[in-house]
Amino acid sequence: MESSFESIRPQMSLLSGSAIEEIKNEAFELLKKVGIKVGCEEGLDLLARGGAKVDSSNNRVYIPETLIKESLNSCPSEIKLFNREGDEEVVLGGKEVNFVPGSSAPLIREGSGTIREATTEDYLEFTRITDNLDNLDLQSTALIPGDVPDELADKYRLFIALINCSKPIMTGTFNSGSFEVMKDMLAVIRGGEEKLKEKPLAMFDCCPTSPLNWDERPCQDLISAARSMVPAEIISMPMLGVSAPITLTGGLVQHTAETLSGIVLHQMANSGAPVIYGGASAVFDMQTSATPMSDIGAMMMNSGYCEMGKSFDLPTQGFMGLSDANTLDSQSGFESGVGMVLAGLSGLNVVAGAGMLDFAKCHSKEKLVIDDEICGAISHFINGIHSRGVPMSKDLYGDIDRSDYFLTSSTTLEWFKREHYFPGQVISRKDEQTWEDEGASTTEVRAREEVEKLLSGYEPSLPGDIVERLSTIMTEQAKKCGETKLPYTG
Repeated sequence: MESSFESIRPQMSLLSGSAIEEIKNEAFELLKKVGIKVGCEEGLDLLARGGAKVDSSNNRVYIPETLIKESLNSCPSEIKLFNREGDEEVVLGGKEVNFVPGSSAPLIREGSGTIREATTEDYLEFTRITDNLDNLDLQSTALIPGDVPDELADKYRLFIALINCSKPIMTGTFNSGSFEVMKDMLAVIRGGEEKLKEKPLAMFDCCPTSPLNWDERPCQDLISAARSMVPAEIISMPMLGVSAPITLTGGLVQHTAETLSGIVLHQMANSGAPVIYGGASAVFDMQTSATPMSDIGAMMMNSGYCEMGKSFDLPTQGFMGLSDANTLDSQSGFESGVGMVLAGLSGLNVVAGAGMLDFAKCHSKEKLVIDDEICGAISHFINGIHSRGVPMSKDLYGDIDRSDYFLTSSTTLEWFKREHYFPGQVISRKDEQTWEDEGASTTEVRAREEVEKLLSGYEPSLPGDIVERLSTIMTEQAKKCGETKLPYTG
């Protein structure tokens, strides 16, 4: 008997084909008639030479549709990122979904529930936990250590990440001139700039300022990343009702225009350089004046611009799976779970947000390991339903009167590990009596125990000579800032 069973990948869509075309056309019209402000002289020159009209009186650039389409045509549709050892780790593009912790939180929630400024020690632990979580495909420069000067923080975070976690990195700069130093660190790991181009280890976030503005530093970072062939993530951050129209469609038009302007700028610097169509949406809550990123409207925006990015055949990224809750509670689980499910169904290639609380200001190590379980379950879910042989109900054709038949059948033994997802110790699947006998622990308590277990088992694996070279770069940067000693030097 032959099977005609066809597996599908579960997916969702919020936009019809005609809606996508309308949003595109309005974004093209916006860039042509309203334009984008560019605060970087080199960016203005590149765009002018590419055929855009530049108004030097206010640095506003008007980009024709032909230039946008030429730039889109030169972008790669797939990007591969490699881990610290040079092995292919993730593919960005198509239907691939990869999970990464949220980035750049200044606060940490302790296991006791206290929220305070993050330190170097917090970030060290965070990177080491991430390195050992199976369902997080990348790491991020997740925390901003408050025990180093601001002008060192972006470089210092990458330094710590490179030494303590082997996964590819989502990062970015805070200061002008930091990109080159950070690129040098990446080249040390890879063994030279040319090898770094062949096997990218990190991607850099470059963020326009809504509405329709590129400030000097992110604009320069976008140009530098393109010329270095370091993948760039364009992260447009429209806040509906404050820095963008209140409607989802209006927000999507603005997001599309801002992202396309960055793509043009990026490709003018180096045609064919790798770029990711990303974003981080929020809404303005008219009742509380809060700016939730886990609002269902913000999630719909993220899913919507994912569809826009895929319509351009570009890798996509979005901030989903984080929670606006202030602590680990039902709200944090609800918002994180819903966000990650929607991200998986949308097919976002990079889903950033694991571990985050409090409007993206705070990280929690316990939430990180809980979110890792959510990521694992969703990865299993979006893999879909598969035929496991013909007939599919083969076990029903045996001796079904034997009570143990299904449990011990060859089909069960062959497929149970792949057919079902088995979570770790953070998730309880014990009956009430066993759970009570073992201490009646909550999810948060089990997560804290998992954090301690992961940290106790951490062993450094980066060769000492590489650590020394990275430490030298970081020490030199510290001296330029007047710092004679850093909390961590490898």
